[in-house]
Amino acid sequence: MFVDFSIGEVVPVKDLVTEIIDLVLDDAQELGCEAEFEHLKTILSRGTRAHPQTAIFDVAIFTGADKQSAFNASLRF
Repeated sequence: MFVDFSIGEVVPVKDLVTEIIDLVLDDAQELGCEAEFEHLKTILSRGTRAHPQTAIFDVAIFTGADKQSAFNASLRF
């Protein structure tokens, strides 16, 4: 959650990033980098590479692994 100062409210990050993308997309198209901004939408919907790594770490800890083993397991993802 972030504060959207233009409306003075707390809003989900996804909403704020989507709004920013919409604001700069015309310029990004002129610069030939709209794909990079569109990819942000993919990241917002599926998460980053860190999300599954964190889940692997958490499951390893939950099932009894020590922190180093859990960390190593998350790196193999």
